Amino acid sequence: MTCLSVEQLNPYIVSVGGLTESNCPSAGTVFERRRVRWYEIELIYRGEGRIITDGVELPTEDGSLFFRKPGMIVQGITPYICDLVVFDPRYDDAHRSVYDASDPLSVAEEEAGPEAASFPLDLPPRFFPRNAKCLADSMAHLRSEYILNGRRNQLVLKTILYDILRVLAEEIEESGGRGLSPEPDSHVPHERIYAFHEDKIGTVAEYIKANPGGHFTLAELAAKTGLSPNFFCRVFRDIQGEPLFTFINRIKVNEAKRLLAETRLSVKEIAAALGFDNENYFYTLFHRREGISPRIYRKRHRY
Repeated sequence: MTCLSVEQLNPYIVSVGGLTESNCPSAGTVFERRRVRWYEIELIYRGEGRIITDGVELPTEDGSLFFRKPGMIVQGITPYICDLVVFDPRYDDAHRSVYDASDPLSVAEEEAGPEAASFPLDLPPRFFPRNAKCLADSMAHLRSEYILNGRRNQLVLKTILYDILRVLAEEIEESGGRGLSPEPDSHVPHERIYAFHEDKIGTVAEYIKANPGGHFTLAELAAKTGLSPNFFCRVFRDIQGEPLFTFINRIKVNEAKRLLAETRLSVKEIAAALGFDNENYFYTLFHRREGISPRIYRKRHRY
């Protein structure tokens, strides 16, 4: 296994940031071109934009990871959602004033930046990590810690970064010299690409189950996850195995079956209790899913 020793790495985390649904500029926004000052790891959670690195333009696809070395020329084009960590592989007290610079991410193209320590992992500029879920969890943890304490608690930040680098080192080892995949692995479907959103989608699914009478809207449910409505629908379908409103209707019909069997509520009252403003639509939906009408279902299953 590829080992990461203190001699190779004693990192200093310079900055942690990224783009979210709330701060990502409108589609097609072109960021200012910059020359990379330190080392950078950028994990893309959702991407429909592009990043140009040393003149090579690559799409910001879901689940892709961009790795940058000092001196690279980079420019991003939205939209994409990501987490970014900027670090020096070995802390150097002589770099202290540069760590604290107003713009720690870039250096003027005509200037010579500080000489960062060498990096022990041979990572391509962009690849698709197989263990993106673990990486996403660590990146989110790193971002939360940085938001809470800034650069002050380097011990915690460094520990989280070690976990990220350990995962990448293991992937290099597992590749057996073939290198990390520059393209999505067709044998690793949404479990990898959407795994970072499992908890959010699971929370929404449980909310729907707990409130079968709710008048749910796409905007309301997407807002609970911080995802855009279109992307939320896509992720929900791939994680839950069925489209959002198919899931909602299934939950409502299952609750209707329970109420039909266990209560004396009329069909009209059950439809209203489950958020159906149109009783005829409830009849149609129930019959489509169960193959029989609500009244026949009650006759067959009434306790």
